[in-house]
Amino acid sequence: MKHKRIHIVIAAGGTGGHIIPAIALKDNLINLGHKVTFITDKRFENYGFKEDDNFIKLDIPKFSKNPFKLIHFAFKVLALSLRVSNTFNKIKPGIIIGFGGYPTLPALIAGWLNKIKMAIHEQNTVLGRSNKLFLPFVKVVATTFPDIINFPNKYRNKLFLTGMPIRAEIEAIASLPYPVINENTKLNILVIGGSQGAKVFADVVPEAISMLDKNQRARLRINQQCHSADEISSVEERYKSMGVNAEVSLFFKDMPHKIAPAHLVISRAGASSVSEMLLCNKPCVLIPYPHAKDNHQLYNAKHLENIGLAWVIEQSYFSAESLSNIFRQILMNPEILHTKSDTARNKQTFSSTSSLANMLVVEATQD
Repeated sequence: MKHKRIHIVIAAGGTGGHIIPAIALKDNLINLGHKVTFITDKRFENYGFKEDDNFIKLDIPKFSKNPFKLIHFAFKVLALSLRVSNTFNKIKPGIIIGFGGYPTLPALIAGWLNKIKMAIHEQNTVLGRSNKLFLPFVKVVATTFPDIINFPNKYRNKLFLTGMPIRAEIEAIASLPYPVINENTKLNILVIGGSQGAKVFADVVPEAISMLDKNQRARLRINQQCHSADEISSVEERYKSMGVNAEVSLFFKDMPHKIAPAHLVISRAGASSVSEMLLCNKPCVLIPYPHAKDNHQLYNAKHLENIGLAWVIEQSYFSAESLSNIFRQILMNPEILHTKSDTARNKQTFSSTSSLANMLVVEATQD
């Protein structure tokens, strides 16, 4: 059945966990012939996305519990909601989807005021605070994971498992077989810390590798992201002094080409990173960001641990010793990585970006 062209509004906070899957959904909907208006804040520029006529950039203040700042926040959200409401009166969207984060508040409030159909997508295993506010008012709650912690029972009939919207370039490598690994091949390790993780990874990962013997180090190939130019110099020098083959960078533009040959990924446990590891069946060492709201990264990581794909180390226990022990375990028995990848492939149920796109179109066209 071919659906008519729909105008869909996507609203997302400007952090990577919200905006990267939201952009993936936008691209998919546009490829299907639908029109998309995207609402976010100025932080989306940090991810290489450019503003165009279909972007609405909101200058929303940071939420604070300080009474005076809270009043300012509330008035600002109300003013932005009225501005967005006027826009909705002109463009007449068929449905709005919020991906969480405070910049979604004006969009969803405006949607409620204009009686527009609404949905939300929860990327994590823990229900986000802004998403929780709108549970009574949305038709559908799309989820990445089968189980959502702290989700009210009375709204469970709204749950719809779609999986996480994934960038098309990552989806393109998902069907590739796990790369060959044995005693005669290099162990390809990808370290993707991001802005919240690179510093601790820059300290711990090279130190863990230094604890291996010379022959073990010679079997490694490292691709590692860092957070600053100073970190790059320091990490590069450490690997060079150990004779380890390494590429160190602030940002990998060719991330799919780094993920595809990787045997092991070391990462935080944000929803986007976790979902990409799931989709590609990549064994990983996950160090959840300890200050994430409601500790949601720990629960994300535990999901991968439970299906056999990840080693999970909480940051208070993340040390060169703990990581070097994992490296030794793998180098002594590389087959453990194949086993993890195959086990996860057999256990997981993962929907593609198109699942969420199709669900939105169906909801928008239903009476």
